[in-house]
Amino acid sequence: MAGLADLKRRIRSVKNNQKITKAMKLVSAAKFAKSVAAVQAARPYQKALYSMAAKALQKARDIQGFSSPFMDAEDLAGQGAQKQAKMIIVLSTDKGLCGALNSNLFKAAEKFLSDPVHKENSSTFEVAYWGRKASTIFSKKASAYKVAESREGVFEKPTFMQTKDMLQSAIDRFQSGELSEIYLVYPEFESALAQTPKVQKLLPIDIESIEKAGSAKKRSGSEDILVEPDPVKVVEAILEKAVYGKVYTALLDGRASEHGARMTAMDAATRNADEVTKKLTLKYNRARQAAITKELIEIVSGAEAL
Repeated sequence: MAGLADLKRRIRSVKNNQKITKAMKLVSAAKFAKSVAAVQAARPYQKALYSMAAKALQKARDIQGFSSPFMDAEDLAGQGAQKQAKMIIVLSTDKGLCGALNSNLFKAAEKFLSDPVHKENSSTFEVAYWGRKASTIFSKKASAYKVAESREGVFEKPTFMQTKDMLQSAIDRFQSGELSEIYLVYPEFESALAQTPKVQKLLPIDIESIEKAGSAKKRSGSEDILVEPDPVKVVEAILEKAVYGKVYTALLDGRASEHGARMTAMDAATRNADEVTKKLTLKYNRARQAAITKELIEIVSGAEAL
């Protein structure tokens, strides 16, 4: 009977875990719909912002001595000093139980950092942990990378102003010459089943990608624009919003990716728990039937002996 009691206890434990995974799936499903809507609303705005920046940039580049604090040091007037340090910002979740989302993200970050181009370079990489899981994983390699900062709850309810506050310190260091490049590692949302880890350069701004976005809009039939009162100031303001908007969109992607991955993982866990329960129940019934049969045989044998 000890074996029957153990099987019964295991069945009850699996059913309790199934209730938890099912509840987590329903919670993530409710948050997933809102997160996807936010991503779909933000992406067109970011593309339009890049298109506007490209048009304003074409006007500003005609001005002699044009410079922007968001461009490379070679494009900045009066900056001869080389920037040595680089920063990589890793966006991750605070909680687990979301499949391979975080592990794939960290593999992409490690692959980027272990690239021969970066290893041969004398630059020193600093890592900013935006998410508890990133801090947990990279803390094991604290001797290899300098910790720039650590944050939690970045995927909870991201806002544009919150993004600006979190990123302001890194941008100030870039504009002062302390940092030469800033990279962003985040999960790009595609669907509930697919979240692709992305490593993108945040600063200096990739002017070529902005100009390509602008040329695409121009081919689609958009007309020339008039930039007033000062093209340089307009470009600087748009580029600033483009930088913050890129990180804000990445946070929205991360939030949707987290709930999509967790919803899928918890759905699979719920179905697996159901299969395990069926197998354990079958095993329990067989063991119980064997125990009853054994008792009947013992009773019949005893009666015949009398």
